[in-house]
Amino acid sequence: MKRFNFLFALAVLIIFTASVLSGIENINPPVIVGLLLFGVLMFSLVGMADTEVVNYMRQRFGKNLLSALVPLSGLYILTIGYLAMLDQLTIRQIIIPLIYLFLPALLLWWDRQTPQHINWRNLIAILVVWFFIELGLVPAASIPPDKGVSFFLLIALNGIIYSFLVIRGLDSMGYRLRPNVEDWKYACLYLGLFIAFFAVPIGFLTSFIGQTTDWQPLWQFPIILLGIFLFTGLPEE
Repeated sequence: MKRFNFLFALAVLIIFTASVLSGIENINPPVIVGLLLFGVLMFSLVGMADTEVVNYMRQRFGKNLLSALVPLSGLYILTIGYLAMLDQLTIRQIIIPLIYLFLPALLLWWDRQTPQHINWRNLIAILVVWFFIELGLVPAASIPPDKGVSFFLLIALNGIIYSFLVIRGLDSMGYRLRPNVEDWKYACLYLGLFIAFFAVPIGFLTSFIGQTTDWQPLWQFPIILLGIFLFTGLPEE
Protein backbone atom coordinates (compact mmCIF):
# COMPACT_ATOMS: atom_id res chain seq x y z
CA MET A 1 0.00 0.00 0.00
CA LYS A 2 1.33 3.43 -0.93
CA ARG A 3 2.46 5.58 1.97
CA PHE A 4 -0.30 8.19 1.53
CA ASN A 5 -3.01 5.52 1.40
CA PHE A 6 -1.68 3.96 4.60
CA LEU A 7 -1.47 7.32 6.40
CA PHE A 8 -4.94 8.28 5.18
CA ALA A 9 -6.50 5.06 6.51
CA LEU A 10 -4.56 5.45 9.78
CA ALA A 11 -5.75 9.06 10.19
CA VAL A 12 -9.37 8.04 9.61
CA LEU A 13 -9.03 5.20 12.12
CA ILE A 14 -7.45 7.43 14.79
CA ILE A 15 -10.03 10.21 14.36
CA PHE A 16 -12.93 7.76 14.34
CA THR A 17 -11.62 5.97 17.41
CA ALA A 18 -11.13 9.24 19.30
CA SER A 19 -14.62 10.37 18.36
CA VAL A 20 -16.20 7.09 19.49
CA LEU A 21 -14.30 6.84 22.76
CA SER A 22 -15.13 10.43 23.65
CA GLY A 23 -18.85 9.72 23.40
CA ILE A 24 -19.14 6.55 25.48
CA GLU A 25 -18.77 5.89 29.19
CA ASN A 26 -17.89 2.19 29.25
CA ILE A 27 -15.40 0.55 26.89
CA ASN A 28 -16.65 -3.02 26.54
CA PRO A 29 -15.61 -5.91 24.25
CA PRO A 30 -18.20 -5.12 21.50
CA VAL A 31 -16.79 -1.58 21.23
CA ILE A 32 -13.21 -2.85 21.00
CA VAL A 33 -14.14 -5.51 18.43
CA GLY A 34 -16.13 -2.92 16.46
CA LEU A 35 -13.15 -0.55 16.30
CA LEU A 36 -10.84 -3.40 15.23
CA LEU A 37 -13.30 -4.36 12.50
CA PHE A 38 -13.52 -0.74 11.38
CA GLY A 39 -9.73 -0.63 11.08
CA VAL A 40 -9.56 -3.86 9.07
CA LEU A 41 -12.33 -2.80 6.70
CA MET A 42 -10.98 0.73 6.30
CA PHE A 43 -7.43 -0.42 5.51
CA SER A 44 -8.70 -2.99 3.01
CA LEU A 45 -10.97 -0.42 1.37
CA VAL A 46 -8.24 2.19 1.05
CA GLY A 47 -5.73 -0.47 0.01
CA MET A 48 -7.76 -1.28 -3.10
CA ALA A 49 -7.19 2.29 -4.29
CA ASP A 50 -3.57 1.23 -4.93
CA THR A 51 -3.02 -0.43 -8.33
CA GLU A 52 -0.13 -2.51 -6.94
CA VAL A 53 -2.43 -4.01 -4.31
CA VAL A 54 -5.10 -4.71 -6.92
CA ASN A 55 -2.60 -6.36 -9.28
CA TYR A 56 -1.32 -8.55 -6.44
CA MET A 57 -4.86 -9.59 -5.55
CA ARG A 58 -5.58 -10.41 -9.19
CA GLN A 59 -2.54 -12.67 -9.35
CA ARG A 60 -3.36 -14.27 -6.01
CA PHE A 61 -7.14 -14.65 -6.27
CA GLY A 62 -8.04 -14.19 -9.94
CA LYS A 63 -7.03 -17.59 -11.28
CA ASN A 64 -10.32 -19.40 -10.76
CA LEU A 65 -13.74 -18.82 -9.23
CA LEU A 66 -13.03 -20.62 -5.96
CA SER A 67 -9.93 -18.59 -5.19
CA ALA A 68 -11.72 -15.39 -6.26
CA LEU A 69 -14.39 -16.01 -3.62
CA VAL A 70 -11.89 -16.44 -0.76
CA PRO A 71 -11.72 -12.72 0.25
CA LEU A 72 -15.52 -12.48 0.02
CA SER A 73 -15.76 -15.53 2.27
CA GLY A 74 -13.59 -13.65 4.75
CA LEU A 75 -16.01 -10.70 4.65
CA TYR A 76 -18.89 -13.12 5.14
CA ILE A 77 -17.23 -14.70 8.18
CA LEU A 78 -16.63 -11.23 9.67
CA THR A 79 -20.29 -10.41 9.06
CA ILE A 80 -21.60 -13.57 10.72
CA GLY A 81 -19.18 -13.22 13.63
CA TYR A 82 -20.09 -9.60 14.30
CA LEU A 83 -23.83 -10.32 14.13
CA ALA A 84 -23.40 -13.27 16.49
CA MET A 85 -21.55 -11.06 18.96
CA LEU A 86 -24.39 -8.52 18.82
CA ASP A 87 -26.95 -11.30 19.24
CA GLN A 88 -28.57 -10.40 15.89
CA LEU A 89 -27.85 -13.65 14.07
CA THR A 90 -30.93 -15.26 12.54
CA ILE A 91 -31.56 -17.47 9.52
CA ARG A 92 -32.52 -14.37 7.55
CA GLN A 93 -29.30 -12.60 8.51
CA ILE A 94 -27.28 -15.65 7.44
CA ILE A 95 -28.88 -15.71 3.98
CA ILE A 96 -28.90 -11.98 3.17
CA PRO A 97 -25.08 -11.50 3.37
CA LEU A 98 -24.67 -14.53 1.10
CA ILE A 99 -26.80 -12.80 -1.53
CA TYR A 100 -25.32 -9.32 -1.42
CA LEU A 101 -21.72 -10.53 -1.26
CA PHE A 102 -21.69 -13.50 -3.64
CA LEU A 103 -24.43 -12.77 -6.22
CA PRO A 104 -22.67 -9.64 -7.56
CA ALA A 105 -19.36 -11.55 -7.60
CA LEU A 106 -20.87 -14.38 -9.65
CA LEU A 107 -22.42 -11.94 -12.12
CA LEU A 108 -19.11 -10.10 -12.52
CA TRP A 109 -17.13 -13.34 -12.89
CA TRP A 110 -19.41 -14.19 -15.81
CA ASP A 111 -18.34 -10.92 -17.49
CA ARG A 112 -14.62 -11.08 -16.79
CA GLN A 113 -13.74 -11.97 -20.41
CA THR A 114 -16.06 -9.39 -21.98
CA PRO A 115 -15.03 -5.86 -23.09
CA GLN A 116 -14.29 -3.24 -20.46
CA HIS A 117 -17.66 -1.56 -20.34
CA ILE A 118 -20.70 -1.62 -18.06
CA ASN A 119 -23.53 -3.96 -19.11
CA TRP A 120 -26.79 -5.13 -17.54
CA ARG A 121 -25.12 -7.75 -15.35
CA ASN A 122 -22.78 -5.13 -13.93
CA LEU A 123 -25.73 -2.85 -13.19
CA ILE A 124 -27.59 -5.68 -11.43
CA ALA A 125 -24.50 -6.33 -9.30
CA ILE A 126 -24.49 -2.69 -8.18
CA LEU A 127 -28.25 -2.60 -7.59
CA VAL A 128 -28.17 -5.77 -5.47
CA VAL A 129 -25.77 -4.12 -3.02
CA TRP A 130 -27.51 -0.75 -3.12
CA PHE A 131 -31.10 -1.99 -2.74
CA PHE A 132 -30.37 -4.29 0.18
CA ILE A 133 -28.96 -1.39 2.18
CA GLU A 134 -31.24 1.36 0.87
CA LEU A 135 -34.44 -0.63 1.52
CA GLY A 136 -33.34 -1.61 5.02
CA LEU A 137 -33.13 -5.32 4.30
CA VAL A 138 -29.89 -5.67 6.23
CA PRO A 139 -29.63 -5.65 10.04
CA ALA A 140 -29.17 -2.29 11.71
CA ALA A 141 -25.69 -3.14 12.93
CA SER A 142 -23.20 -0.34 13.48
CA ILE A 143 -19.52 -0.02 14.27
CA PRO A 144 -19.36 0.37 17.22
CA PRO A 145 -22.71 -1.03 18.41
CA ASP A 146 -25.62 1.38 18.95
CA LYS A 147 -23.80 4.39 17.50
CA GLY A 148 -21.35 4.69 14.66
CA VAL A 149 -21.10 3.95 10.96
CA SER A 150 -23.04 1.27 9.14
CA PHE A 151 -21.24 -2.07 9.39
CA PHE A 152 -22.95 -3.38 6.27
CA LEU A 153 -22.02 -0.30 4.27
CA LEU A 154 -18.32 -0.97 4.90
CA ILE A 155 -18.77 -4.67 4.10
CA ALA A 156 -20.70 -3.87 0.92
CA LEU A 157 -18.15 -1.30 -0.28
CA ASN A 158 -15.29 -3.71 0.23
CA GLY A 159 -17.19 -6.49 -1.50
CA ILE A 160 -18.37 -4.59 -4.57
CA ILE A 161 -15.06 -2.77 -5.19
CA TYR A 162 -13.15 -6.05 -4.87
CA SER A 163 -15.62 -7.73 -7.22
CA PHE A 164 -15.25 -5.05 -9.90
CA LEU A 165 -11.48 -4.57 -9.67
CA VAL A 166 -10.32 -8.14 -9.03
CA ILE A 167 -13.08 -10.50 -10.18
CA ARG A 168 -14.43 -8.42 -13.09
CA GLY A 169 -10.92 -7.17 -13.80
CA LEU A 170 -11.82 -3.63 -14.82
CA ASP A 171 -8.78 -1.56 -15.68
CA SER A 172 -10.25 1.30 -13.70
CA MET A 173 -13.53 2.29 -12.11
CA GLY A 174 -12.35 5.74 -11.08
CA TYR A 175 -11.43 4.48 -7.61
CA ARG A 176 -8.17 6.12 -6.61
CA LEU A 177 -6.67 7.93 -3.66
CA ARG A 178 -3.91 10.12 -5.08
CA PRO A 179 -4.98 13.67 -4.23
CA ASN A 180 -3.02 16.50 -5.76
CA VAL A 181 -2.97 20.18 -4.84
CA GLU A 182 -6.18 20.85 -6.79
CA ASP A 183 -7.98 18.00 -5.03
CA TRP A 184 -7.05 19.34 -1.60
CA LYS A 185 -8.07 22.88 -2.55
CA TYR A 186 -11.46 21.99 -4.00
CA ALA A 187 -12.17 19.46 -1.25
CA CYS A 188 -11.80 22.23 1.36
CA LEU A 189 -13.73 24.76 -0.74
CA TYR A 190 -16.69 22.54 -1.63
CA LEU A 191 -17.00 21.05 1.85
CA GLY A 192 -17.02 24.53 3.37
CA LEU A 193 -19.70 25.70 0.92
CA PHE A 194 -21.75 22.56 1.54
CA ILE A 195 -21.66 22.99 5.33
CA ALA A 196 -22.40 26.72 5.21
CA PHE A 197 -25.18 26.82 2.61
CA PHE A 198 -26.71 23.33 2.64
CA ALA A 199 -25.89 21.13 5.64
CA VAL A 200 -26.53 23.67 8.41
CA PRO A 201 -29.68 25.34 6.95
CA ILE A 202 -31.27 22.03 5.94
CA GLY A 203 -30.26 20.52 9.28
CA PHE A 204 -32.19 23.21 11.16
CA LEU A 205 -35.19 23.04 8.81
CA THR A 206 -35.48 19.25 9.20
CA SER A 207 -34.72 19.35 12.96
CA PHE A 208 -31.65 17.20 12.32
CA ILE A 209 -29.70 20.00 14.04
CA GLY A 210 -31.24 21.42 17.19
CA GLN A 211 -30.44 24.12 19.70
CA THR A 212 -29.29 23.30 23.20
CA THR A 213 -28.05 25.14 26.24
CA ASP A 214 -25.54 22.38 27.03
CA TRP A 215 -22.00 23.12 25.95
CA GLN A 216 -20.11 20.34 24.24
CA PRO A 217 -16.35 20.03 24.76
CA LEU A 218 -14.67 22.38 22.27
CA TRP A 219 -11.96 19.85 21.47
CA GLN A 220 -14.58 17.60 19.83
CA PHE A 221 -15.43 20.04 17.05
CA PRO A 222 -12.08 19.88 15.18
CA ILE A 223 -12.23 16.06 15.35
CA ILE A 224 -15.78 16.03 13.95
CA LEU A 225 -14.93 18.46 11.14
CA LEU A 226 -11.73 16.60 10.28
CA GLY A 227 -13.63 13.32 10.25
CA ILE A 228 -16.23 14.76 7.85
CA PHE A 229 -13.43 16.10 5.64
CA LEU A 230 -11.62 12.76 5.48
CA PHE A 231 -14.81 10.72 5.04
CA THR A 232 -16.59 13.05 2.60
CA GLY A 233 -14.74 16.05 1.22
CA LEU A 234 -11.42 14.54 0.13
CA PRO A 235 -12.71 11.14 -1.14
CA GLU A 236 -15.34 12.87 -3.30
CA GLU A 237 -12.64 14.92 -5.00
